[in-house]
Amino acid sequence: LGGLGSFIIFLLSFYFVRRLLPVRPTFSNPEFWRLAKLATPFGLAFLATTIYRQSDVTLIALLRPEDYDIQNAYYGVVLRLAEIGFLLPTFILNSALPMMSTSRSAGSLSRDAGSEEDMSRFLGNILLGLLALGSVVSLFSYFWARPLMLLLTRESYLSTALTAGSDTALELLSFSMFLSMIVTFCFYLLLSKHIWRPLLVTTGLAAVFSVALNLFMIPQFGFVGAGITSITTHLLLAISLVVISLKRIKVSLSLDKLVRWIAFSLIISILLVLTNPILTNSYRTLLAGVIGVGVSALLLYALGLVPRAVLQGFSRRGD
Repeated sequence: LGGLGSFIIFLLSFYFVRRLLPVRPTFSNPEFWRLAKLATPFGLAFLATTIYRQSDVTLIALLRPEDYDIQNAYYGVVLRLAEIGFLLPTFILNSALPMMSTSRSAGSLSRDAGSEEDMSRFLGNILLGLLALGSVVSLFSYFWARPLMLLLTRESYLSTALTAGSDTALELLSFSMFLSMIVTFCFYLLLSKHIWRPLLVTTGLAAVFSVALNLFMIPQFGFVGAGITSITTHLLLAISLVVISLKRIKVSLSLDKLVRWIAFSLIISILLVLTNPILTNSYRTLLAGVIGVGVSALLLYALGLVPRAVLQGFSRRGD
């Protein structure tokens, strides 16, 4: 079914693209190999990303066969939920990638992109947006882990005083979801400038490190060990890619905006802690979630964290 859905999306995309510009599929052997040579390093980097994010389920099956069903029940459902958090920055950065890739070289920008300072501010706004999105996703997942998992599963999936549960896994992966915002941003920065070697080496080492640490952690701690490995891997990878990326590409993000983002995160955290005790059933959690998203959006606007271009775009649509 997944393959059929992808094929239908391809046909629909092809149909709508042809309405905008003529598309005549042709095959050129030299062009094919040129594109393959350019794409292969980044494809391998994406493969390494898949390994350090998802190999833990396979390793749990191999290393904990005696209680794999329980481990997978607790951890698997959270991992599916976390994948949404991992994909969110990809959607945003795929939209921004054409603008990010308009530079003729790593140090100069095309006329369409404007000045280098304009591009650095543009990248800073993207990073700020991802930080804010990461705060919302990770803070909701951490502070509301128990009511959210009760909404999506049954009470038997929750942790007790003696055992970890799905809510424990969600608390752990909330850190990885936030860090993935930074990792994905740096990934796309390097991708937009065709800087593949440090990206491939770093993600490859992250994949090896993740598997090696899981081989030690999972037999002893099960999915909790896998969650700790995920946090450690994402943290080291985020630090490494930030250093690599910012040495090559300028990103302007003012201290004032960082302070506002921290204030936003603190306010959201306080509100989530205060409202957690009243989330005693699924209906309250669902309603509170909808309200919480609205409150988050209002806070972003009140703190001036919504880029001016976005506000102007909404005002034009309103007119």
